[in-house]
Amino acid sequence: MTTIYDFYKEQAVFLTGATGGLGGCLLYKLSIVLDVQRLYVLIRGSESTALGRWKYTMPQQCQYIEDRIRAGKIILVPGDMTKERFGITIETLCKIEQEVTIIIHAAANISFRAPLQREIFQTGTTRHLKRFPWAYAYSKQIMERLIMARFPDLPILLLRPTSIGPAIAQPYEMYGPQGSCPISTLYARLMRPTRGKSIWYAPGHGANILDEIPVDLVANILLQHVHLGTHGVVHASSSYYIPKTLKWMLEQPFKHLPAQRAARMATPIFTQDQRVVQCKEAEFYQICSRAWEFNAPSSRCVRSLNGPLMFGLNDHDIDRFTERRVRSIFRDTFESTRHQAPAAARL
Repeated sequence: MTTIYDFYKEQAVFLTGATGGLGGCLLYKLSIVLDVQRLYVLIRGSESTALGRWKYTMPQQCQYIEDRIRAGKIILVPGDMTKERFGITIETLCKIEQEVTIIIHAAANISFRAPLQREIFQTGTTRHLKRFPWAYAYSKQIMERLIMARFPDLPILLLRPTSIGPAIAQPYEMYGPQGSCPISTLYARLMRPTRGKSIWYAPGHGANILDEIPVDLVANILLQHVHLGTHGVVHASSSYYIPKTLKWMLEQPFKHLPAQRAARMATPIFTQDQRVVQCKEAEFYQICSRAWEFNAPSSRCVRSLNGPLMFGLNDHDIDRFTERRVRSIFRDTFESTRHQAPAAARL
């Protein structure tokens, strides 16, 4: 088998969701790290809007993306996934059908608050929804089953990442557009100066795994399985990274923020009594009360990876990384607004 780097140099890829968190990471890895033969990127809206988004989320890397657009290595394809043929012109669609060898669909509405009706074409809610923490997770599971049932002969790979976290190294450390990392959003909520206690129902008094995996590791797992020709469902979880408990996760803001601020935050209290009313964060982030364990035998062969896809990953320091993450979230959520000048003073 050819190496993963030689394999992708011969591929033409069609990518959706490239202005999102995982999609943006894949855009970087496919175009800059792997240097695919050609990359078709579906964008909603104008090219300037997409470039503006990448300049914001990948300020130091966007220049390389623009260089590849000018060289014809990246082709931006305006369209709309809600329309027939994704709203792509017939001419462009024919070209894509002739050239593309791999399709990566990374577009999604990742809002955990979105109702089930929006997620699965107005089909409404069902009794099965209670088995899932959010309608988003249920809609994904339904679509997986529909795809596999309707297209059993297509070479389809379905990647199931757990909670996606900020990047370790690629495109850069802490990459993760706002709203794309659920645990980062949870941290921002926990940092509010509410005082008192926050009650969490948790197996083992917080010893359960709150599963999270950095976005660049998710991208690597996907790209490796495509190279291997894997079909079916594959999990991407913290078993490829560093599993962390709920208790460890909730301790980090107290550990890395100034003591004066930490004293004003609600103190986590764990209980196994489901009659106790949980805090709002625990009620919403239902993944925190689950004991996660993922079995992914098909991925045993993807743990060894060398070369550019691993640059910056091998010397990862989880404690330093978490400290920077917590302080960055606090700065971006609270200090940026506190130091913002009044509108009248800026005029």
